[in-house]
Amino acid sequence: MIARPFLSANPQPKPKNMKTLSRAKTKNHSVTTETLRDDLEALKEDVAELATDTRRYARAKVHGLSDTVRESANEAIDRSRHVVENEYERAVGYARQNPLATLSVGLLAGFLAGTLLRR
Repeated sequence: MIARPFLSANPQPKPKNMKTLSRAKTKNHSVTTETLRDDLEALKEDVAELATDTRRYARAKVHGLSDTVRESANEAIDRSRHVVENEYERAVGYARQNPLATLSVGLLAGFLAGTLLRR
């Protein structure tokens, strides 16, 4: 057997005056509209606050990231500078130990550069 909803023997009376019903709907509607307006205004404020917080968070992350990148770049520059200084010292040391080989390489490099630039 299928259960059926209970049907009241005394249904609620219909309003006699349509203006009363219309006014009641209008009052409920205006209250609902006012409530919705208030809720919408609060939502706007919350979204604006969220946007501001998100912007601050993103700026902090970017600032922190830029600091990290800057530190990494400075470390790489320092390592590169150290390597270049070491290689320069090695080249100067080799040139002092082998002056004829250095002179020969210099002459060959000059000859090649002159030949290529003349064309």
